[in-house]
Amino acid sequence: MPSVTKVICLNRRGQQEARERQMQSLATKGLSFPEEALAKIQVFETDLAKLQLGLSLETYKNLLESTTHILHNAWAMSIKRPVQGFESQFRIMRNLIEFACDLSSLGGPPVSFQFISSITTVTGGSASNISGYWNPVEHLSFLFKLAQTINQLPDLHGPLSWTPVDDVAGALPWQKMLPILADALGIPLGNRLPLDEWVAFVRDFPANSLNKDQNPATVLADFLEYDFQRMSAGGLLNTTKSREHSQTLRAVGPVGPDLARKFIQYWKSIGFIA
Repeated sequence: MPSVTKVICLNRRGQQEARERQMQSLATKGLSFPEEALAKIQVFETDLAKLQLGLSLETYKNLLESTTHILHNAWAMSIKRPVQGFESQFRIMRNLIEFACDLSSLGGPPVSFQFISSITTVTGGSASNISGYWNPVEHLSFLFKLAQTINQLPDLHGPLSWTPVDDVAGALPWQKMLPILADALGIPLGNRLPLDEWVAFVRDFPANSLNKDQNPATVLADFLEYDFQRMSAGGLLNTTKSREHSQTLRAVGPVGPDLARKFIQYWKSIGFIA
């Protein structure tokens, strides 16, 4: 966007140099921008849970003088973490809201504050229609990894509700997607078990033949048994009302075979699955 003069990224600290890590993250997700757009990106590594967003007073004041939009994303994703474990995330949210209030107190135009988080999409995946990018540490990606590891698919029913980040998916029956996943993962289509039997199979799979990376069942088994069906097969959220009020949502079709194969191919390309 030509009207955007600068994009400030306040990132968590990492092992790599800050800008290098940001550029690598964009490349991993299949995102490319012209050099003039990349030149607008300025990266700070900080602890947003601290006062003044963990920034020096000078940097904080500089941001107050130039910020027009606040986009809060990358909320920590954890299926097993208790509410107390998200304390730092709520502190970050509060600090960003206080930053927005500080901006408003200067008498400028209203500030846009947008919150985007993978954990709030519940039934959807953080994916891309173009690259097939999908975060490999989410429950659906682990489910497919488990399926390939034990050579068995869960025989799921109900609508499959995936939401790519650059689109909104319609409802596609799981039963139509399973043959596609079986082919992409190299699993015989006849190797299907009802979900409860599949989870039991996962729990009983020889633990000594799998390392922790191969078998995430120790973390996910309870979630898959008690919550996955209702959360990922149309039992929790419904977009009917949203579609009534949004022409864009009404026009979007379901996730198709080509996109599903892109998800699998991406996970293969990074070595997450074989």
